[in-house]
Amino acid sequence: MLDDSLKPIKQNYDESCYSPMLTKALCPIDFTKTIDEVHNKIRGLSPWPTATAVLGGKKVKLHSSEKTELKGGAPGEITVSHGEMLVACKDGKLLKILELQPEGKKRMSAEAFLLGA
Repeated sequence: MLDDSLKPIKQNYDESCYSPMLTKALCPIDFTKTIDEVHNKIRGLSPWPTATAVLGGKKVKLHSSEKTELKGGAPGEITVSHGEMLVACKDGKLLKILELQPEGKKRMSAEAFLLGA
């Protein structure tokens, strides 16, 4: 920027799209969607307003996730394997939850949550 190597480019409005305001109404995650849709929604809502799910009757904020090629379970079904929390999505793929925040607690890794933090 200091050496004027960056040149501004005018936006092509024909290729742009409208994005709605982010609200808490967008936060609940629907695991009957594909792994790509669920993962992208979690990423898109982080850090605010933050994606949410219900676990054991309590709301949990989902801060980050990772797609896997693992398969198994019905949409929304949680599998715990080798210290990892995996949630099944519509396409049968398992989404790895990396960070979450249980209601009334601080943000933590899924591994810490599984260990009882």
